[in-house]
Amino acid sequence: MTTSIKLNSTFNFGKYKNQKVQEVANKDPKYIIWNIENNKDLFVEAEVIAFCKSILPDFQLSEKASQRWSNIHRKQYNKAIKFLKEKGRLIDVTPSPFVHVS
Repeated sequence: MTTSIKLNSTFNFGKYKNQKVQEVANKDPKYIIWNIENNKDLFVEAEVIAFCKSILPDFQLSEKASQRWSNIHRKQYNKAIKFLKEKGRLIDVTPSPFVHVS
């Protein structure tokens, strides 16, 4: 099962066990990249990546991390859409062709 981490999450493993994700991102943003690349059970939320970019302007995901993050994000999105469809809760947000928007 994939664990999702956000800025206010706490690492429960590794060299930064029991430390907040935001604190780790501040002092070792490469650890975030390493986890995206290597920890198949972890999904790093977009807010963590955005935070890393805000404190370190040249912060970039490696090609491997970028591809893996995109694939996981897509899978989670598709699972959510499937769940909502099954529950009859998916709302079509596409504008109706009969509504004039000016």
